[in-house]
Amino acid sequence: MEHRIGSLSLRALAFLVLVAAGATAQSFNIDVGANTAFPMPPAAYPGPAAQPGWWEPVDGAAVNHNLHNLMGLTTFVQISVVGGAGNFANNNPGTAGGDQNLYDDLQDVGAAGAVATWTFTNLANGLYDVYTFAWAPDDPAARTRIEIDCSTDVDVVVGGAWPGGHVYAITYAAQRANVTNGTLAVRATAVVGFGSVNGFQLRRHMPTGVAGCFGNGTDNACPCANFGAPGHGCENSLGTGGGLLAAFGTPSVAADSVQLAVSGLPPNATHLYYQGTLPIQPCGAGCFGTPFGDGLRCVAGAVIRIATKTASPCGSSNYPAPGDPTVSAIGGVPAFATRFYQVWYRNAAPAFCTPDTFNLSNGYEINWAP
Repeated sequence: MEHRIGSLSLRALAFLVLVAAGATAQSFNIDVGANTAFPMPPAAYPGPAAQPGWWEPVDGAAVNHNLHNLMGLTTFVQISVVGGAGNFANNNPGTAGGDQNLYDDLQDVGAAGAVATWTFTNLANGLYDVYTFAWAPDDPAARTRIEIDCSTDVDVVVGGAWPGGHVYAITYAAQRANVTNGTLAVRATAVVGFGSVNGFQLRRHMPTGVAGCFGNGTDNACPCANFGAPGHGCENSLGTGGGLLAAFGTPSVAADSVQLAVSGLPPNATHLYYQGTLPIQPCGAGCFGTPFGDGLRCVAGAVIRIATKTASPCGSSNYPAPGDPTVSAIGGVPAFATRFYQVWYRNAAPAFCTPDTFNLSNGYEINWAP
């Protein structure tokens, strides 16, 4: 292993000064296992997340392990695991270099039916891409199912013969999670043979745009004084604090990576993302909204329905999901345009506020570049 200054090696420091200045403090590369015969991958190893940076060594029985970010700096984020059978290693003849270091040592989840739950705590709230490496270097027949709590993405079963590099559903799972309470849980279940967890990559999306039209009492009053939490829409019958809409990614018509993410909805609630060309009132000092259902309507002008979704059991979702059109494409957004977004959602409790059975999130404004 390289000599280190603090938590970062000299070679990694030189590399990261050049290529990772823009890495966020809450994105992580994690190598699970004993990391002795097969130490961590080098900082230049990007993995399928295309995310070079410090790789954190984490024992297969970790409890409250503080993580270092991509710059090798200590954070308050911790990782712990419940379940599993400890560390395991096997020298697969096909792997080499960083692939060998990542995949050839791992946590042994256990035989078919065994479960290991890896939990991250103290994360910044927001949208994350979660890559879970779950490949068995000793058995091409082994399969491990990866599930993320509160994600609307499907579970992914991982396993197979070594394909020569990173391949989705053979060596890793890729799923998206909207973290709303600082916690992210990833569940690995052995399906065939012994389950494996080789590591993780967490990539946090950067916020974009401006929130407004709040239902917390700073703008227009909610229909029955059902004020939500700061930054949210009006409160709903579940007492979640109200729907919270945010946006992440790059608002460029030519290179659109925008993700709309909503939380604070009732569990499994049907909801609609929609876009308008105008706010109810001009923004700047606030988009004030007008009472509508149990909430405030914030979006006006030419209104386009983007997508109807079903919330996770934790009351969250994001758009687009894999296979969905981008936000700018489905909204027909031209370059240099400003568009306004909101989420309408079902809240079937006519006795809660008004006789209506729906509510709305806060509003959100995005200025689109070419």
